[in-house]
Amino acid sequence: MANLRAGLIGLGMMGRHHARVLGGLQGVDLVAVADPGGDQHGVAGGLPVLDSVEELIATGIDYCMVAVPTIYHEPVALALAEAGVHAMIEKPLAQNTPSARKIADAFAARGLVGAVGHIERYNPALQSARARLAAGELGSVYQVTTRRQGPFPARIADVGVVKDLATHDIDLTAWVTQQSFVSVGARTATTVRHVVMPLLRPAIVASLVYAFVRAMTAVSAVIFLVTAEYNMATAYIVGRVEAGEFGIAIAYSCVLIAIMLAVIGLIQLGVGERKLGRRETVALQGAA
Repeated sequence: MANLRAGLIGLGMMGRHHARVLGGLQGVDLVAVADPGGDQHGVAGGLPVLDSVEELIATGIDYCMVAVPTIYHEPVALALAEAGVHAMIEKPLAQNTPSARKIADAFAARGLVGAVGHIERYNPALQSARARLAAGELGSVYQVTTRRQGPFPARIADVGVVKDLATHDIDLTAWVTQQSFVSVGARTATTVRHVVMPLLRPAIVASLVYAFVRAMTAVSAVIFLVTAEYNMATAYIVGRVEAGEFGIAIAYSCVLIAIMLAVIGLIQLGVGERKLGRRETVALQGAA
């Protein structure tokens, strides 16, 4: 049986890895690559770098690995389906649901294989977790938490971190537990209000109070409670003390302090206060 003729479109951060893998697969010949931006990582292996998916199709490939930016998945995938070429497409499948359905329908209508690159399903640790859960070795699952941590990769700016990276977490949560999602939602505003803001409020209050007090008392260009000669309030009060006019100095000081306290109180009221604490919860016992 002849080897499969494979093509690759997209030679960027992910495409370079696909080029390496395709070049080493038994029963597969990487016969053509394409990227209008050229071979920036030097992975073409001597193959001519084509400019378009149409040129790639013209080489007579059996299937194609699609590793272009997500916003180009739909036109590239539809062109491959129209030409009768099987494809594996990097996740996310498309930038939105309508485009993803259009791609899936195009391959299904022609009886072609259209796959999505959820490679984390082949992670040995996750495969073991799935098998052990299915065998009942880990008991009942009540909650699954995932976290991705690292600098934002600029290459996913076309669709964002949720569609490009969280697709792994969303897929694996259902796949490992072998359960379907009942609902999917995002609560960014709730998180900011109940988690982020309580942590930031003390710092915000301290910063505002410090800035206000500094503006009131520092000998600078700030003019507050000025006299007719445009002296600072603090300088004016000191001058009254030196002149023996203690009554006026005390009156100005009281007004200054009262205004400062009032403004600080308004800052505290405006920013608000929230206490963080633990809530008593009933522990759920998993099956042994």
